[in-house]
Amino acid sequence: MILVLDFDRTLFDTDAFYERIRVRGIEHLLGTLASLRSVAVASLIYPEVVPFLHAHAFEAVHIVTSVKGVYGRWDARVQREKIRRSGVSTLVDSVVVVENDKVPAITALVGDTPAVFIDDLPQHLAAVRVALPNVTCVHIDRLGTAPPTDFPRISNLNELGAIVNES
Repeated sequence: MILVLDFDRTLFDTDAFYERIRVRGIEHLLGTLASLRSVAVASLIYPEVVPFLHAHAFEAVHIVTSVKGVYGRWDARVQREKIRRSGVSTLVDSVVVVENDKVPAITALVGDTPAVFIDDLPQHLAAVRVALPNVTCVHIDRLGTAPPTDFPRISNLNELGAIVNES
């Protein structure tokens, strides 16, 4: 089975990153390469992510992330660098950064193969579900504060097994 993972708020604690930027008083650098140099990006990967990625076949795991998220648009170059600095890019087969729509990238990765797509934004999950019925879409809600959706919900990657086994 192929796993397609979002990055921000799925693998990476984006809110903690923003807080560290705020505490340093460098909000004006947010979204720049300089902002990445001011924070230990690798320390903001959620604790279960690296063991989870090690437990899955390298060639079956991909990151598809968008530069347009909750807080506006990031430069794709900065997003790629953030992922590189996080250390997780070496643990997955591919990293794809898209402008907004993840469907074409996920389609190219999975085709008709059964897959699981995990994202924190229901609009990305909905678009993938419509386009790719062979993909199980899972909503990750790290804080447990997102409004209810009709997607299976997890709070961390360790909970994914129960969802996949039910599918």
